[in-house]
Amino acid sequence: MGGLSTVICMTCWTASFQDEMNKIERKTYMPKYANASAEATDFLRQKTGSSLLECYTYIDPERSEDSFFVVRTSNKVIHVSFSEITYESSSYQSLLEGLYRAIYE
Repeated sequence: MGGLSTVICMTCWTASFQDEMNKIERKTYMPKYANASAEATDFLRQKTGSSLLECYTYIDPERSEDSFFVVRTSNKVIHVSFSEITYESSSYQSLLEGLYRAIYE
C-alpha cells in the first residue's frame, strides 16, 4: 500500500523542506564588521577638507552586494552599500570616487 504515491509524497516533502532551509540560510547572515580604511579615509578627508571624518569598509569577496562603507563624520554616521555606488569594478579609486558622489553630490 502506498508504493509510488508514498515515494512521490516523500520527494515533494523533501523538496519543500530543502526550499525552506534555503530561505532560512539566505536570511541568516553572520554579522559583518567593517574595518577602518586608511585609504578611503584619506581620500574623503582630502575631498571634503574634514579632518574629523573616518571611513570603514566591509568587502565580501563572494557577494559584492553585501559590501558596504560606513562613514563617520562629526555629526552623523552614513552607511553606503556598494550597490548604491556607480563605479568601475576593476578600480578601487573608482569605487572611492563613487562613494564620494553617493554621499556628497
